[in-house]
Amino acid sequence: MGPAAEAVAAAPHACGAPSTAAGSPSSSGGTPSASLPAGAPRPPKSAKRRAAEALLHRRFSSSPSVAALAAADATEAAKRRRGDDQQTAQPPAEQQQQQQRPPVRVAACSDCSAAEPAWCTHDVALPPLDWAAVLQSVQHEHDVPICPSTQAHCLPGSIRVHVVSRVDQLPAALGALRSSMQDACVAIDLEWKPEGWQGAGPSRVALMQLASGTTAVLVRVSSLGYRMPPPLHDFLSDPELSFVGFSWDSADEQKMRATFGWGRDVFARFVDLQQVGESLGYHGLGLGALTRQVLGFQPPKDRKVTMSNWEARHLSAKQVQYAALDAIITGHVYRGLRLWHASPSACTACRQMLGKVLPAPEWRCHDCDRSFNHRGALLSHRTHTKHRVSAGVCNECGRVHAK
Repeated sequence: MGPAAEAVAAAPHACGAPSTAAGSPSSSGGTPSASLPAGAPRPPKSAKRRAAEALLHRRFSSSPSVAALAAADATEAAKRRRGDDQQTAQPPAEQQQQQQRPPVRVAACSDCSAAEPAWCTHDVALPPLDWAAVLQSVQHEHDVPICPSTQAHCLPGSIRVHVVSRVDQLPAALGALRSSMQDACVAIDLEWKPEGWQGAGPSRVALMQLASGTTAVLVRVSSLGYRMPPPLHDFLSDPELSFVGFSWDSADEQKMRATFGWGRDVFARFVDLQQVGESLGYHGLGLGALTRQVLGFQPPKDRKVTMSNWEARHLSAKQVQYAALDAIITGHVYRGLRLWHASPSACTACRQMLGKVLPAPEWRCHDCDRSFNHRGALLSHRTHTKHRVSAGVCNECGRVHAK
């Protein structure tokens, strides 16, 4: 991302008055046209869009202007890290350089209307991560190294993973998570043993994943007697924190209530990433597809791991990697969408404003005039009837647009 775009991201803004990033086509704020005039040259892509496409190689710029914008934040983050760095093994040189690059700060929306969702009403910070190194490491079957002093698993990109199997381990692990936080956003996910294993009944939550931008805590609920100890309950109900899950109401809510007796009502603030994506035009996407659109890569997902026994006596290296990255990626996708929402710019293909809240599309068949509740049902109808439908997906930005 260019310095100009980062400057926009760091400044407060109003949801109802989006501004285009430097280098992006100007917009009058109305509904953009569906396509460019025939023969007209395509306008240059915005700085923010170019940053998204180059995300795997260099997520954030380290230009002097960016450093100046985030100098105060970098100093504060360095102070927070200093205590941990003195206790842990010295990271490689490339990880030291990455740690020195400040996070990109995205301010809360300054003028959200009542109709807007509440997912943009608090500040977030996007820490730099070497996703290429992280993804390369999970391709190989090997043990995840452990830092001797902190007993945290170490993944590339300075990611730390704390596995909690005893109640007395919770305070230190949650303390490490808090000290790593550069904003109030905590990603959360749940894992359980696949239903029907060895004739067992409905599964309860076996693992709870909590993650900041660079640190994950894996709470082995099955090893804690399927109870929620007071330190964990206090952390989840902290009114200063905002928890981010993905498609939470589909299964996680039911499992959480069946295990602990309460669900998302324990969170003081909760954001569903899938709903955030849909409000910005990404309809019908799972976490993997949404990650590909926002971060530029497909998250690793091995069915042998996702459907493995999460109640096993010891978690395998693959289980630790998958569980930690699933939560960390969820948080980074949310922060990436917040960055786009902070400085909307027009997609060069469909001309819709990337990052702007879009009205809900009308899932309608032109030929039989039937309406549908979601895009999947509309596409199924098109497959069976060969009818013309009213919504498609932009090949460049991946969002639904009217046809």
